[in-house]
Amino acid sequence: MDIHALVGAWLNAAGHKVLTASNAREALDIATTCQVDVALCDVLMPGQDGLWLADQLQQASPSTQIIFATGVETLDARYTLRPGVAAYLLKPFERQDFLDVVGRVAGSAWMHREQAREPDRRPSIEGWGDPQALLGPPFDDSSGDQ
Repeated sequence: MDIHALVGAWLNAAGHKVLTASNAREALDIATTCQVDVALCDVLMPGQDGLWLADQLQQASPSTQIIFATGVETLDARYTLRPGVAAYLLKPFERQDFLDVVGRVAGSAWMHREQAREPDRRPSIEGWGDPQALLGPPFDDSSGDQ
């Protein structure tokens, strides 16, 4: 079973919708025509590499979060400090580790998309009454217990 099929099976079994591409240009075409929350791509690919794809995705679909999968144990800053790159997976990776990372990044992607849709929406504690009540009373250690 190739890596596309294996990872696709893991994601489908976990309830994710999966779209696959055979190269970076095809992945970009998919991301510009479909809502893609998370893009999993290899750092080193034939043709355009993962850096190129990360840059193009950041421009075309800024809410898409990227997970780089790589067999390279040490990546330089060109890869590690890219906008939109949310995580790295060192190959080979275990199924549960992979699904944990994808779940975390997918949640983050959803939050980015919602923030882009409603930029003035911020978490609020309105309606909760006195904010100090949420924190509780100040700690009082005057009882002498030590």
